[in-house]
Amino acid sequence: MKRVLIPLILVNLSLNVVPCIHGADEVGPVQIGFIPPLQILDEFASVRGLRLSLVYGRNEDVSGLDLGLLNETQGSLTGLGVGLANNVEEDVNGVMIGVLNRAGLDAVAVQIGVGNFVGEDIDGFQAGGINVAHEIKGYQLGVFNASWFTTGLQLGVVNVSGHIRGAQVGLLNIITEKPSWPALPIVNFYW
Repeated sequence: MKRVLIPLILVNLSLNVVPCIHGADEVGPVQIGFIPPLQILDEFASVRGLRLSLVYGRNEDVSGLDLGLLNETQGSLTGLGVGLANNVEEDVNGVMIGVLNRAGLDAVAVQIGVGNFVGEDIDGFQAGGINVAHEIKGYQLGVFNASWFTTGLQLGVVNVSGHIRGAQVGLLNIITEKPSWPALPIVNFYW
């Protein structure tokens, strides 16, 4: 019991001794935390450097290396995000690796995970079980790939796109706005 209790007390004391930075305009080079508010920087501060989220971390913007179990960025991520789940409310410029990766707006990125989601446009590459983006300029590699606008290649078991300037390769390939033969097995393309 003492082996568990003493480290917990020391961590708690260290988190309380380190001053918490408040405000969305504040920036810190290192963020280490368990869950908000048990973290060095306030959740509304940005991190330029390293964020280590031992359980769940939340900050405004992160530039640099973002490591943890559950990573949430209320603004944008620029750099490398690695975690069980990476959730970015705005833009991503970099790489996201996790079971679940989400960019709320645009991404110039590589996403690798079981589920990869981009709310708006992605210039880059998605590899995973499920890949979804509003518009992709690049490649989707997965079991299920979907986008409304595709410029590039979708390679998977099921590929769905509204408009495509490129090709789909898979068991079922659907281009909803294609005038003839919108659904084809093996290969489907349209320019």
